[in-house]
Amino acid sequence: MKKLAQLTALCASAILCLMGILVWGARVVPFSSEEELAFTKNFPAFQYQGINIRYKTQGDPTKPAIVFVHGLGSSLFSWRRQWDALSRDYYMIALDLPGFGTSDRPQTPDFYDMKELSGAVNAVLEHLGVKRAHVVGHSLGGAISLRFARNYPEKTRSLTLIDSAGYYSQVPLALRMSTYLWDVSKPFLGRWMIQGLLYDVAYNTSVVTDEAIEGYLLPLRMSGNFGLPHVVVKIESLAEKIKTEEPYISSLQVPTLIVWGRKDSWIDLSFGERFHNEIKNSSLIIYDDAGHIPHEEYPEKFNSDLLEFLQRTENGLTYLKP
Repeated sequence: MKKLAQLTALCASAILCLMGILVWGARVVPFSSEEELAFTKNFPAFQYQGINIRYKTQGDPTKPAIVFVHGLGSSLFSWRRQWDALSRDYYMIALDLPGFGTSDRPQTPDFYDMKELSGAVNAVLEHLGVKRAHVVGHSLGGAISLRFARNYPEKTRSLTLIDSAGYYSQVPLALRMSTYLWDVSKPFLGRWMIQGLLYDVAYNTSVVTDEAIEGYLLPLRMSGNFGLPHVVVKIESLAEKIKTEEPYISSLQVPTLIVWGRKDSWIDLSFGERFHNEIKNSSLIIYDDAGHIPHEEYPEKFNSDLLEFLQRTENGLTYLKP
């Protein structure tokens, strides 16, 4: 019995040791001031409503501009597969929205609404001296892009919606759970949570790589509000705010490309079809084996489809339906 007890204690110790090693490897450690400075040095900043907004550009500023708007909990890292392919012919701009990525995290919940967030997109264009741009938005960024097109039609050359929010729908369970558990678990399980979310949004899970996990994790080490921004704890309220955009969708006149993953478990394809039915000057492309992030799951196809759409728009062609 004594030997059995010793063996049991030894096994338990080994298991606890292994768990400790795994948890240690999954933890999220805040940047030191030097690390944060090094991480953000390649992202210029400007002031918007008293906060720093960071962005990235690539390409010739004299060419037509594209501004990319990321989704909830994401950052401009999500466009990493688009930079080289698109910046040859276009001036590519991507920003970290307020509360996300390398940008400041406002402490006022009211800041996180469609007017303020679309205003940040306009602000980066004004800061760069861009008068008109093609606007590409993913998920929440799609809803923000819709509001931008409504508020600034003279600045919107075209609109591309990727698995976009815009109609009211229930927030995905995985996102709700990660939101409410994040503050408690971020020091211990942050890496695992990012990996789990990526597996949930991607149908083509080959994109869930160490590079992707690290790329999404690094901005969460920023100081200020360590972890996900305050907007995520107001996520249900934000979903209600998105609902206010619904009445205006059918009035859009701008050429619009709608890209959707058929296997999207976060925002169902039926919403993409609804966008296509309501926006007269629109085209819908469905990726059969993609989930919520088709631009990351199949970047070559997405880049080709987007370039074709942009060139068609530049040539004055439309997708008007009778």
